[in-house]
Amino acid sequence: IDKKEKRLLAEGNFLELCKRRNESVHRNFAAYSLDLTLNEIHVKHKSAMSYIRIVRFGAKKWLTSA
Repeated sequence: IDKKEKRLLAEGNFLELCKRRNESVHRNFAAYSLDLTLNEIHVKHKSAMSYIRIVRFGAKKWLTSA
């Protein structure tokens, strides 16, 4: 997978985990059913964290160039 595809996958995982988090918090948390295994969540989390690092790097670069 090239860098762009990895970034897009990481972005999608980040947005999916954010959406699922919001659904669980704003609905009945105790009754929320998550259809992912612990391993799937872990893989998505690691991918999403790479997206956060990309955004942080870009923001830092943008802020220091101004």
